[in-house]
Amino acid sequence: PHWWSQWHPTWPPPHASSPSVDTESEQPVMLPSKLSPTRLLRPSERSPVVMARPRKPSRLRAWYVLYHFCLMSCAFLFLRLTGRFSRREYGRRVRHFLERMGTLWIRAGQILALRSDVFSAEFCDELSQLRDKGTGIPLDIAQAVIEQELQAPLAQYFDEFEPQPFDATTISQVHLAHLRDENLWVAVNVQRPHAEWMFRHDAALIRRTVAILQLFSIHSNMRWHDLCIELDALMARE
Repeated sequence: PHWWSQWHPTWPPPHASSPSVDTESEQPVMLPSKLSPTRLLRPSERSPVVMARPRKPSRLRAWYVLYHFCLMSCAFLFLRLTGRFSRREYGRRVRHFLERMGTLWIRAGQILALRSDVFSAEFCDELSQLRDKGTGIPLDIAQAVIEQELQAPLAQYFDEFEPQPFDATTISQVHLAHLRDENLWVAVNVQRPHAEWMFRHDAALIRRTVAILQLFSIHSNMRWHDLCIELDALMARE
């Protein structure tokens, strides 16, 4: 310490030296490539979000889901009868069905992808590719949603607000903005109009689908009721 050297000018003793390090023998330890984190994309490398005005959900959505569910079931039956059924094809068609349905269905597929103790590795690998990507809503609609939530004009809280979202899902989109008073850049998550109705409606449809799967003992070792509970908790968080 500095105070010790003032009272003891010979400190540290002449014979004392720092431990030698053989730098030539030591090699840096590198992580395996499969454990290295994925590099984040720069804004210039991101694909621009496609913008479109939202449409009001159809009241016939239940029939829409039932129609595509029946088409998928018939395709499975045909593949089995023709001897072309495989676990990979099974997972691929289920993934396409969930992507078409969107919103909560994609979340359900992402949960099922983790159940390698119930489903095959090929099936889980296909569902692990599920990504919830959607179109963005124009700024005037996003601004109306934010101002309704804040009960104040957008300019009261933000002095800069990027009109183009940098990411969008079937539920919400994310804008870059700058807080006026705090002088901070933040990400603002804007929920799409009618998203809550879609969540509740699709949750009811998934429960009916689960009831059909349980009725015909499809993957009977899967605790389907737990899936519904987990989706309810996810819906509350969203």
